[in-house]
Amino acid sequence: MKLDIGCGLVGRPDAVKLDLHFWPELTPPDGMMVCANLEDPLPFADNTFTDVRAWDVLEHIHNLFGLMNELWRVITHDGVLDIVVPRAPHPDAFGDPGHVRFFTPVTFDYFTPGYGQAFQVACHKWHITEKRATDNRVFVKMTPAGK
Repeated sequence: MKLDIGCGLVGRPDAVKLDLHFWPELTPPDGMMVCANLEDPLPFADNTFTDVRAWDVLEHIHNLFGLMNELWRVITHDGVLDIVVPRAPHPDAFGDPGHVRFFTPVTFDYFTPGYGQAFQVACHKWHITEKRATDNRVFVKMTPAGK
């Protein structure tokens, strides 16, 4: 199964769409819309999704470590987390008043096994399988480590 988080109604047609807002009159034709706060535990069983898309949503999340742990929980051991975020210091990162955090090409390295010498990030670990950046976006694909 596929999951698109924070996508509103414009997620992939074959994916479960999870967003903070729910518009009954605009429910997608496939009916796969779930309303939930991404700051809370996700309303899905463990190991439900093989493909999770988080495009232009993580910059709105206060508790990034909590959400990354929840995504690790609901994704299968061979699943892929596909992330797109605005890249700091581009104006796209700072211009939206709803953005509460900022990302650079090295931000997601913190979630990989063995990153950092003096501290451990309190989060499940991920393997980065693909990473690239443009002047205004960071693109990352990750798989869960240790599942």
